[in-house]
Amino acid sequence: MAKPLYVRDLTLSEGQKLEKPMKYSRDPVAVHRAQILLASDQHFSARQVGMRLRFSERYVRKVIHAFNRHGLESVPRQWRGGREKTFKENQRANIADVARHPPQRAGYPFTRWSLSKLATAAIELGIAESIRRTSVDRILKEKGITLKRTRTWKVSNDPRFRGKNGG
Repeated sequence: MAKPLYVRDLTLSEGQKLEKPMKYSRDPVAVHRAQILLASDQHFSARQVGMRLRFSERYVRKVIHAFNRHGLESVPRQWRGGREKTFKENQRANIADVARHPPQRAGYPFTRWSLSKLATAAIELGIAESIRRTSVDRILKEKGITLKRTRTWKVSNDPRFRGKNGG
């Protein structure tokens, strides 16, 4: 059986600061941690706190240990950067550069880019081994590029074309 674990004695200001997340925080993790610590301060064992608040005893112990080591810094969620970006910055810059210029410059016969066409071009030009439309979309948004419809102009070899169209 595990030895009873309690939070260290809280100062008055720590107790007051632990009550704030329960009233004002939108972060549920901070609220849960504050609830655990305040219940432990009232000498409920880790098992009792876990049963009362419906957390595992292991999680309750982890929260109490973190608070005993690091104090109030352990209460708010520590955000991490998330997953690493799949494409390096030079690849992103190259995709954005291709998107900024007409497709004809890269040797394609169409008049405007679509996300699918840009993804295919990025693979064919050797910028990326594989890339999805959603990744291209995300990269373009990061770089502030929007794919706008280009205006098409009617052109004709007919010498009377200008006169027919009022131009």
